[in-house]
Amino acid sequence: MYFKQPFLMIVFLVLLAGNTKAQTPAAITAGRLQAAQNLLVASDLNTQMGAMYANIIEAGSAQIPADKKVKFKEVMTAFLNKYMGYASLRDDMAKIYAEEFTEDELKDITIFYLTPAGKKMNQKLAVLQQKGMAVAQQKMQSHMGELQESMKAALAQ
Repeated sequence: MYFKQPFLMIVFLVLLAGNTKAQTPAAITAGRLQAAQNLLVASDLNTQMGAMYANIIEAGSAQIPADKKVKFKEVMTAFLNKYMGYASLRDDMAKIYAEEFTEDELKDITIFYLTPAGKKMNQKLAVLQQKGMAVAQQKMQSHMGELQESMKAALAQ
């Protein structure tokens, strides 16, 4: 199997995030939804998602044999763009933001993203994520033996 620990960790975290219970959404007004859509544009979510997926693919390809790496990246990129790209998630993401923030909060956050500090945050987000992922992988790998032993003991019961 080509996938080893870093890629499995990413898959595990994605699956874990997918198992959280959804909250009952409050009524979303048209103004609130528009404010959420404006926030997505101001935060440059389109670019951020692309950079995040590139980092995930890069991390996932670390354990792929060199002769398969280019094809792996091509397939993963095409898949993520098709099903997880900004265009396919935009409306759902706006709804999520609208459920979690008031219209005024969305407008305030949008204003932040339009400031120099907000723009810098957008520029640095991919780097921060990549560095954070590297730290998480290092921590996971350095404690993998403990996790394996704990799992083995727990599943043996």
